[in-house]
Amino acid sequence: MALFTINFRTAQPVPFKEHCSDVEFYARVCGSAEIEFYDEARYGVGKEGEDALRTMILGMIPGCFAAWPEGKLIMGPGNREILEDLLSASLTAAGINAKPDIRDVSLIEGQMDKYMAECREALDKQMNPQVSTEDLEEEKHGPLIGFSLSYSSHSMMAGGGSSSGDDLEWNKDGTVTLTSSYSGSGKNTRFKYNVKPEIAQKMRDYVTEKHLARLSKEDIKTPVMFDNFTSASFSMSFDDSSIGGSPYEHCYVNCGPAGMTFRTIENELAEILKECRETGECILSEENETSNGFIGMGGFTGIMTQPPTEAWTCPSCGMKVITGSFCPQCATPAPEAPQAASAPAPTPSPTIFAMDYPPASGEPWTCSCGYKGNTGKFCPNCGNPSPAYLSQREEKKEPEALMSAEMWTCLICGCKENIGRFCLRCGSLKNAQ
Repeated sequence: MALFTINFRTAQPVPFKEHCSDVEFYARVCGSAEIEFYDEARYGVGKEGEDALRTMILGMIPGCFAAWPEGKLIMGPGNREILEDLLSASLTAAGINAKPDIRDVSLIEGQMDKYMAECREALDKQMNPQVSTEDLEEEKHGPLIGFSLSYSSHSMMAGGGSSSGDDLEWNKDGTVTLTSSYSGSGKNTRFKYNVKPEIAQKMRDYVTEKHLARLSKEDIKTPVMFDNFTSASFSMSFDDSSIGGSPYEHCYVNCGPAGMTFRTIENELAEILKECRETGECILSEENETSNGFIGMGGFTGIMTQPPTEAWTCPSCGMKVITGSFCPQCATPAPEAPQAASAPAPTPSPTIFAMDYPPASGEPWTCSCGYKGNTGKFCPNCGNPSPAYLSQREEKKEPEALMSAEMWTCLICGCKENIGRFCLRCGSLKNAQ
């Protein structure tokens, strides 16, 4: 039980240096401490004791800054909890039992711009930590025979997403081919290349050196985002028949939002695939228009932006090999990318029961329209629901009013799996023309 509580605030800014910089910055700190036990004979009682303990706590803060953990920033996330732990340890070493509660640790006015110029990269690494493969054990496999890197943009607006992918395949005749595809903004494109075997070997070497097959078995937490972001994933196929396994052993890694937890691996994989394209021979080029616009909620039609024709590097954050109209990490638009035509926001439909179901599993699936590498509940090319989603829908108990309803076909988009008043795919009202 606490004897009393002391409030404290630094009268003068406290100097400190981050591990990533030689520049000296200044911080202000305020908080409180619940005192549970201390040497009254040494520090005094009443106001005298409180003043003595407050002076001691404030005097410990510079030492706590100097002992800050490597890889953590004094102005980074979790700084209050770290300072509380360091202060608690210092007070315990002085024979005082106390529970510090830090309310604020902040830079003095006028230093933020200088701080960001010095520590932006380190702050980004701490706020968006990347996955590491250094400590992973090697997982035995036969030769890599297939590799795929996919990106999918997500938007709450119907028809606002897009997807792109690169599929590298080692064929039985000894050739290696790369298929690059893009679907979105009313356009589907596909290019196929004959790849030089020595360039394709770089992908095999990278997968082995980085233990990516073993990485697929790890439970890695990634940031959760809900709208206007791009997700990334990659998959590998191995011929394990030479070691007594399957001739088509599949490993899949869901990277979550692109440019974050897996950003270094994503960029390095994209660079290898880019080299495969640039040094290979294009043997197929296909492009077709699917629509001039999209059908939104309630039948609203809008015009989408056209993606850039070549991969580009973001001028703001430096992310490389971007194929969409906006950077997936910081949302900077592509150079000279056309802007979307202004249009009134669509009116949201009443509750669509498709939203009550969990998303489909992260395993990629192939749609009946032929589009491969889908990871969401619906195909980004034609909007058909995934088999996993349909299975979940059949297993989940529906509200009684819907259980007895007959399925109907949407006259706008053709979806045949509807049972409520609104289409599960496009949100159109039942029997709307």
